[in-house]
Amino acid sequence: MRNAAHYLVVPESRVLYFGSEDGLTRLVADGGQYWMDPTLNELEQRLAPTRFCRISRAALINLNAVAEVHPLPGGSGEVLLKNGQRLEVSRRRFRELLQALEGNAG
Repeated sequence: MRNAAHYLVVPESRVLYFGSEDGLTRLVADGGQYWMDPTLNELEQRLAPTRFCRISRAALINLNAVAEVHPLPGGSGEVLLKNGQRLEVSRRRFRELLQALEGNAG
């Protein structure tokens, strides 16, 4: 992660999620947040699907950071992360998230 004039390595275990805002990618970790260059699409290709799941156009989450999943009317949903943050799960990605979490639990 670039932070002013240096790069910072954030261990995967500390990553809560990656979010896309105004064309920039934000990494949210326990202990801070950082801006980075790769897009969510690039990250989705590079990160292990057993540990990370794309839940919408704007978010890619660490499955180990999920505390709860709440279905919403219409087939979409919401995840509650272990840091208390809530993120929307698109209707298209909701079933994929549940399957990924099931696979992750085993």
